Amino acid sequence: MMDTYEKKYKEALERAKKELGTCGSHDCDAARQIFRLFPELKESEDEKIRKELIEHIKANKDADYVLFKKFSSDDVIAWLEKQGEQKSADKVEPKFHEGDWAVSNLDGKARQISEIHFDEYNSYYVVDGKSVNLEEYDRLHHLWSIADAKDGDVLAYVTDEEDLWIMIYWSLYKPYEGHVHYHALLVNNDFSDKGTCCICIDDLKPATKEQRDTLIAKMTEAGYEWDAEKKELRKIEKQGEQKPTLRERYKNITQSEWFKRTHNGMSVSDEEPKWTKEDDERQISITEYLNELYDDNRFSLDELTDLETWLKSLKQRIEQ
Repeated sequence: MMDTYEKKYKEALERAKKELGTCGSHDCDAARQIFRLFPELKESEDEKIRKELIEHIKANKDADYVLFKKFSSDDVIAWLEKQGEQKSADKVEPKFHEGDWAVSNLDGKARQISEIHFDEYNSYYVVDGKSVNLEEYDRLHHLWSIADAKDGDVLAYVTDEEDLWIMIYWSLYKPYEGHVHYHALLVNNDFSDKGTCCICIDDLKPATKEQRDTLIAKMTEAGYEWDAEKKELRKIEKQGEQKPTLRERYKNITQSEWFKRTHNGMSVSDEEPKWTKEDDERQISITEYLNELYDDNRFSLDELTDLETWLKSLKQRIEQ
């Protein structure tokens, strides 16, 4: 049974054909708009040439000079007209092959063609377990390419060595041909999050259900989940697990080896404390690390401000 989209498109196409028949010229604005919306109605260059030849021969067949040596003008006109009739009667070959992914021109969704049945009595594809009219499907769909890929689509690729790549696609990395950005990538059993890879783009295809399930399983195993609405990969929060506050992680920082270093065989507590170049380097390193933790949402802005203030005041207290 023809789906709603196809039925509406067929009705619109028939209306466009009637409207095209009322146009005085196919070069007028109305005709150009119809051809833009329904390119299948536009004549091919071959058809235009055939018709122009017929008109030219009809207009000049009574001229003083001989148009053709072996054939009469009427015979040539009849042959050209027959070619047009034969072309319209010829059965069009299927646009797609078994296993191809076809994208709907109506809803933009990609669906895989699992079977093709093509003979003089009945022609149809099998898509998602349903039979669909072959000619209708060809007219309403185009072959999937990387240009159809959208942020968040799951794509797959099998190399010549039969390595399986499955990714959550992000975008093309345009400065370098053949490179793509991904949110998540699974190569055989190796999972990685957010990055860029070089891949044979022409061999990338939408992932099957089994391939998507494989990616999700490995993603979950690695402790990640995909937020389809926000288009982001995030760490799974384990039930009952609470992230330690930064204050708890660094509450014993003053007792670390950094503050227990010795000078001339004496501990810092046995002589006047001194701030060294090493201390400056360590403060910078810790500050950078704190900011990384903040960027990862590991603690609040108040905690970050509190600890950075404490680090800055430490030098002042030691040198007093």
